[in-house]
Amino acid sequence: MGNAQIMKVNILGGAEVIHNGTVTIDAGTALTFRITNTITQGCGDLRVQGISISNTANFSLSNTNPTNVKPNGCKGNNNLDFTVTANGSVCGSPETFVYITTNIGTFIMTFKVIKSPIISVLGGSPSADINNGTTTTTATNGTYYGIVEEGAVKTRNFVIANTGSCPLNISAITSSLAAFQVAGYVLTPIATPPYYTPAALPTNIAPGSHVIFIVTFVAPTGATGTQTSTISISNTANTAFTFNVSAEMFNVNIPGPGGVTANFRLWLKSTRGVVFESSDVSPKKVKNWKDLGVNGKSAEQTNTNLQPTYLDNAANNINFNPVIKFENNGGTLNQYLENADNGFYSQDIFIVMVPDLAVSTSSGMTIFSGTVAGNITPENYVNDANEVTGVGLGNFTANLSGERLWYNQGSATSNPHYSLPASSSRAYDKAGIINARNKTVTPSDGMSILFNTVDDAITATKTIATFANFGYIEEKPDPEADFVWGTPYKIGKNANGTYGNLNGRVAEIMTFAERVPDADRPKIETYLAIKYGITLGATTAEKNYVNSAGIAIWDITANAGYNYNVAGIGKDNASDLNQKQSKSINDTNEVTIGLGGIFATNSANSNDFSLDKEFLVWGCNNDVFTGTNTNTVTISTDITTSLTRIDRKWKIVESGGDVENIFIGIPEAVFSSFSKNADEEFVLIVADNANFGNADIIDVIPLKASGTNLQTWYDFDGTKFFTFGKAPKLSGNRQVNIATGDYLVGEYALNLNINAFTISAWVKSAPSASVRTIMAKGSKLQLRLNAANKVEVMVDDDATPRFTSDMVLNDSKWHNITFVYASGTVFLYIDGILDKSVQGVDPPTPNYNHFSIGAVYIDKNQILRPFLGDLDEVYVWDQGLTQDQVRYLMNQEIEKTTGNFVTGKTIPQAATSNEVTTIPWSTLRAYYDFNTFYGSTVDGKTDLRNFLRIKYLNKTKPLTNIQTAPLPYISAANGTWDTSGTWQNNDVQKLPNSLGLNGASIDWNIVQTTHNITSGDRDITLLALKNNSGTITIADPLTALDENNAGQGLRVTHYLELDGVIDLVGESQLIQDEGSILDQDSGGYLERDQQGTANSFNYNYWSSSVGPISGNSNSRGAGVASTNANFTLFGVLKDGSSNINFQAPYTAADSGPSTPITISTYWLYTFNAGNNNYSSWNRINQNMPLLPGEGYTMKGSSGAV
Repeated sequence: MGNAQIMKVNILGGAEVIHNGTVTIDAGTALTFRITNTITQGCGDLRVQGISISNTANFSLSNTNPTNVKPNGCKGNNNLDFTVTANGSVCGSPETFVYITTNIGTFIMTFKVIKSPIISVLGGSPSADINNGTTTTTATNGTYYGIVEEGAVKTRNFVIANTGSCPLNISAITSSLAAFQVAGYVLTPIATPPYYTPAALPTNIAPGSHVIFIVTFVAPTGATGTQTSTISISNTANTAFTFNVSAEMFNVNIPGPGGVTANFRLWLKSTRGVVFESSDVSPKKVKNWKDLGVNGKSAEQTNTNLQPTYLDNAANNINFNPVIKFENNGGTLNQYLENADNGFYSQDIFIVMVPDLAVSTSSGMTIFSGTVAGNITPENYVNDANEVTGVGLGNFTANLSGERLWYNQGSATSNPHYSLPASSSRAYDKAGIINARNKTVTPSDGMSILFNTVDDAITATKTIATFANFGYIEEKPDPEADFVWGTPYKIGKNANGTYGNLNGRVAEIMTFAERVPDADRPKIETYLAIKYGITLGATTAEKNYVNSAGIAIWDITANAGYNYNVAGIGKDNASDLNQKQSKSINDTNEVTIGLGGIFATNSANSNDFSLDKEFLVWGCNNDVFTGTNTNTVTISTDITTSLTRIDRKWKIVESGGDVENIFIGIPEAVFSSFSKNADEEFVLIVADNANFGNADIIDVIPLKASGTNLQTWYDFDGTKFFTFGKAPKLSGNRQVNIATGDYLVGEYALNLNINAFTISAWVKSAPSASVRTIMAKGSKLQLRLNAANKVEVMVDDDATPRFTSDMVLNDSKWHNITFVYASGTVFLYIDGILDKSVQGVDPPTPNYNHFSIGAVYIDKNQILRPFLGDLDEVYVWDQGLTQDQVRYLMNQEIEKTTGNFVTGKTIPQAATSNEVTTIPWSTLRAYYDFNTFYGSTVDGKTDLRNFLRIKYLNKTKPLTNIQTAPLPYISAANGTWDTSGTWQNNDVQKLPNSLGLNGASIDWNIVQTTHNITSGDRDITLLALKNNSGTITIADPLTALDENNAGQGLRVTHYLELDGVIDLVGESQLIQDEGSILDQDSGGYLERDQQGTANSFNYNYWSSSVGPISGNSNSRGAGVASTNANFTLFGVLKDGSSNINFQAPYTAADSGPSTPITISTYWLYTFNAGNNNYSSWNRINQNMPLLPGEGYTMKGSSGAV
């Protein structure tokens, strides 16, 4: 191409492209190129007449308008950017010729795009990575299914995401083990409820989208140990993506509830062993409830009309655990289960259930019954329709009065019976632990019946002589022990009843063939209490909670005052306990705590404890949900936030290991008498002392809405105390200082757009040989400074940077760093200057690590690479900002404006030069200006309110300081522009409109002045200037400060608000770019020393390019452009600061100089006609309006000089 030496084409921020060269990218689908004029002499134009492509079917172009490109340093367009995009969704390697037609010839290049999918697989909740080829299974990513009994079904959902540039085809998903069944379809996302719809395989996943596939484990009969399968996903990204899933078969030989083995017989639990008539029918009818005890005496019902219902949902469960619901009306509804052989033992019976009728008014409801058959003598029991042997609720017999909970043996009439009620004054309408047992180890002493371990010690009513347990003893030859047998049993029906009579939900039943030893009983009671959210006592916990080893996990003496509404989560393998979320059933307003999240059911929570016998148990002081006690939290040496606490407090105790991250929720309705205002947030308050003194508080964390609840996440270590309150917003311009051990940590649900995103921050750090983190999402995504003080970007790789800057940040001053990802290209801007770009960068894969600032936060034990400096104005966008937008926002904070759009705080949204006016606020994924705080958190400014925790779990919080970053630049004193003392925080800021780290001029600063400032020997270029008061003098200091001054330039590219004075001395000029406005609210003025002849016999030919402004200098502008109104000579011409003496005579100024000067209005004319039309000269006077730019004549004021 001819004269090619004066034209240069580069990838924007990257390598030069040669004529007839080829540019290939293998990540993203678009690339931006820049045309520059490299002529070395003069300012001749490179005339770009057009840009076109050959393959219009697969590619498109942006910005193809003819443009004249000037060499760098010449006024005009110094470059032309254009973007080539590969369209369509077909995988492959499309290419096109690109033609750039200019006045010196045609430049040709080839652009090729390699489009391919990228597969990622995730599981668990919250989602976690599953790596290709992994064989280790964990609950964290959902690949470990837990402990499952034979015949049981457990399902996990997994996500396949495509972060590539073309569709990912999934042709098949297979399992290597038949017990793990992959559904024959996937779920694809849709925009409306239920938000997913089934799709058959094969299926395509569009770039940036995902599907869900389902793997169900059906535990095989007779299987033992660990069952493992390899899941293989056949796909077009890597052929086959594989990972293992596993489940552990339930060991039916575990000791029993609480690890108790002594004469353990029947164990029916709704969390295992429930067999349905049909798994495909809802509601699920129960045909068999397997006995997990030692006898294998399962409860059955073969008649489908008589089968109760299995329920596992939030509305019916007991503390998130499933139930079997029995419904009976004495006729059409008749539901019960039975075993005609054995299982009822009166020696010790435990039942957990909740009635569905009011017990105080209901007729008799039998929960669990035995029979007198085989035990008629010696007490002459009668085996007839009135026989009611068992445990039940309500009024069942005339033998007792007002009974509500009872144990009976024998008849409900006057026939031989033993009838024992519990208290008739207690309410039994909530779930509870019912325990009917031999009163002592001597059966003839009779029975006791306890509710939630409380024994009312009521005397039985009986017509028999001596109480004896039903059943018989099978004698065994020595040395084998004799075996104790019980009786047949029924659930929901009397032994000889015609119809069932129970209306309630049963969760668990167990029996023992001897009275459980007092040393072992707390183990069983604790197992049931933790599982079902039951407090072991009448109103408070009255006995210690212990694990299966007998070790206390809640000590009522040590926790005195906090024994109300005791609940807990934990794992105890000897009890087959894995309670992952819990809430006391005593109070609907109580807290819920869940391991890793709060789900509708315990079974839906796929998280798991790290160790056996890990527990987290809590109780409260039962005080009110309102209060007036206050605290302060120090987040800086001179800054404290405040809060008001409710009077109810909780104590929480961790034992057996580290339970790690939990979610804690509370109904929002509990705060109905503790209302907050718009500038307050309800907060979780955690302390290490029950006094909740200021020095005791560890964290104060705002709660976020989740349905009707408020919730947040936390990690309680050891013994802690918590409560709730409200914290007002603390406002003030701040920044954070990160020293060793400092960090801020936020949410995990912050993923980035795969096509384009932006991450930006103001940073200040002294030179260091350490790697320092600006922000991160775990180790998978990091923006940091390396040991050479360069900016590094880490994407899905903690070892090898995907980008390293050329510029070095080693001056200990504030710098703005903005990292933009746009369709496979990374752009890094430092102080608005494009450092460089790198192509072929794949987008980050889905990432559910916690977002952190100032350090890499893996977990509480791995907090790495602190920043060792100051940070401010951090934001993450779901779109790639342009260079103009980066520069526009660099020196101002942002806020949401009308219509939910983004705007800067310094330049009004209405300004026509607003570069971000069309960006929706919703594209802002994270924003922290460090100006507002609640408790010990930084306010998250986005709609999602993602708060940042200041040194989470650490009582030492001070890491905020007064803001010193230039947001915007602000004057500090009278002085010259380039004098450091003229500007605030000059020791940590580069001066406005100074040189960047690479020597390029930064011409896009925003400056606010309130002092008298002179330009010095330099031109000044700014993006925006807010002259709130004082005078800015633009003048050449090397020549006289009069009308003959050589002058300097003041250029404002976007926005000017003038409430003070701009004095343009001599040849100095104010230049505003096209689109740059003067705000109409401006109340100041321009001062110009007009140059011309002073001789009153000679004409001057003058005009004014601007009119007067009449805004309010005491208010800030709204962004509306001034209309450049008409002016009068009397209004704009001054002799210094004095009015000019205008006089009508033509000789008025001929007598020589005067003070103030005199001007003859006789010689004032305008000209409004074509050339050489003398009659078109129009006489005016000093008070007649003139248009901006309209010329006029005026003679001098000093006579014949």
